[in-house]
Amino acid sequence: MEISREAFARIKEALKTKPRGMNINEISKEIGINRLTVAKYLEMLVLTGQVDVKKFGPSKVYYLSHRLPISAMLSLSSDFIIILDKNLRLVYANDRFFEESGIRREDILYKNIEIIENYRFPVSVRPFIKSYIKNAIEGKESLVEVQYQKEKMHYLEIKFIPMVFDDGEKGVTIIIENITDRKRAEEALKESEERFHATFEQAAVGMAHLDAEGRFIRLNQKYCDILGYTHEEIAGKTFLSITYPDDVQISEKHFNELKSGKINSYSFEKRYIKKDGSPVWANATVSAVRKPDGSIKYVIAVVEDISARKHAEEELKKARDELDRRVKERTLELEVANKALISEIGQRVRSDEPLRVGEDKYRSIVENVPDGVWEIDKDEVFVYASPRILDILGYSPEEVIGKSPYDFMPKASRNKVRREVRKMLEKEDGFKLVECDLLHKDGRKIRVEISIRPIFDSNVGGGGKRKGKD
Repeated sequence: MEISREAFARIKEALKTKPRGMNINEISKEIGINRLTVAKYLEMLVLTGQVDVKKFGPSKVYYLSHRLPISAMLSLSSDFIIILDKNLRLVYANDRFFEESGIRREDILYKNIEIIENYRFPVSVRPFIKSYIKNAIEGKESLVEVQYQKEKMHYLEIKFIPMVFDDGEKGVTIIIENITDRKRAEEALKESEERFHATFEQAAVGMAHLDAEGRFIRLNQKYCDILGYTHEEIAGKTFLSITYPDDVQISEKHFNELKSGKINSYSFEKRYIKKDGSPVWANATVSAVRKPDGSIKYVIAVVEDISARKHAEEELKKARDELDRRVKERTLELEVANKALISEIGQRVRSDEPLRVGEDKYRSIVENVPDGVWEIDKDEVFVYASPRILDILGYSPEEVIGKSPYDFMPKASRNKVRREVRKMLEKEDGFKLVECDLLHKDGRKIRVEISIRPIFDSNVGGGGKRKGKD
């Protein structure tokens, strides 16, 4: 049967006048074509979606389809769409093609593809255009990706799709899609992934991804180096299985809070167990990447080896403890020596002649002890002060001679010391330790401990020697 485009048009025109539909007999009578021929044409129109059919018992009623025409749908596409017949003539191109190319429809419609191939297709694909079209006409679909330079690199994806026209003739649909944005996005994603991979693998700290149960999914070489495992050995283990026993409870608590959404990240110092069984100190920083529903997608762990710092801190603590011990021992030794010295001085004072004979010797001793030593008479006036008084109060010995020690005390300390001295003299107590404040020459208060020993003489009123220690 010879296909007639006019017959198709006449059938559709007849159906257009009868919106409710027509049967084959009615159409045949309307356009003057026999029933069998009308039936064949209707079958093709139904297959191409141009006509719909409904059955009413044994009878069929045909009416024009209400679906959007193919040409209308193609015009809505953002891709360039070209349809060629078997003779490579352009029988259709969508609006997008004409808008972008600037070619007028009437200039190329029903003309050979050679007219436009040099205009639209990139140089790199021009030699292959006809072969792709020929393959499509023979029923073989092709997909080719090409690129061309236009200020920046652009990318096209061209599809050659076999097709059959209403009259049974073969043709080809060419769909040209601009995939530049997609390619650039893919390149950006690839570059981002490469940067992440480089950062992940070359980081100076251990990095790992874990699942919601704390199992290792991925980890870098530094993480393996810190723990002494290979990637294969640690894959599938949980972080708790390599955590030092004393740190398991706190580690599990933090991780559970992260899973529940109570916190989004945490950081703390903990110990891991290396492959050889030895502990290693690390600062662990852990955060969660969540799904839209808030559940854990995966966990990021960053681990820094702080073993060297912890070792240094431990050594420093030992050194400080040793220094404190030695200072306490030395202080005790000096206190014992000073008390013995003051006792000896008191004994010497009670013997005038021996004191005069050995005055230079004992003065030398007094002036070289680390504490300040002074002597006051019965009127509570300085008659002697060792050079150490300068370091304690900021005054030279000459500046304090003739003054009372109470001149260098705030009121509260002055009253306290006077009471203690009075009690000591009344009871003739031989030794007294008093803690009080002294006033430095620059006005600040200095807390000191004063050792007081009275000197009783049958011919002279009571005087005293005092030793002050800052």
